[in-house]
Amino acid sequence: MLPGSPVKRLLRRAAKGRREKAEMAELAAAAATLLLLRAASLRCSADPRAATPFSWQGVTCSPQSRVVSLSLPDTFLNLSSLSPSLATLSSLQLLNLSACNVSGAIPPSYASLSALRVLDLSSNALTGDIPDGLGALSGL
Repeated sequence: MLPGSPVKRLLRRAAKGRREKAEMAELAAAAATLLLLRAASLRCSADPRAATPFSWQGVTCSPQSRVVSLSLPDTFLNLSSLSPSLATLSSLQLLNLSACNVSGAIPPSYASLSALRVLDLSSNALTGDIPDGLGALSGL
């Protein structure tokens, strides 16, 4: 990763700001997840005056800089597994990784995504059972 990469700039800006510890952890988790996804097409922009100061292509943040949507359909991610760290995105409402060439099992930790309203993992090579806790999510 280059020293001036968008993710590093995001982390530096977040570290300089006066964000609460939970917000910092969520931003770091989002950045780490994006690095793990290796989606080269993702671009970050940071404008502290904007209603949503941090944004990426395919990622929507709330005005509180919480990640609420991760939508990367038809992106060739070629992952051998889904990242369990996505479960740390406590405000995530939409997760769309359809047709991304992802294999492996759905992490049981995704059952902790209580704000999740839309989950689309279709057209991938997922294996195993759907975690029991996903069915218990009331908004899904």
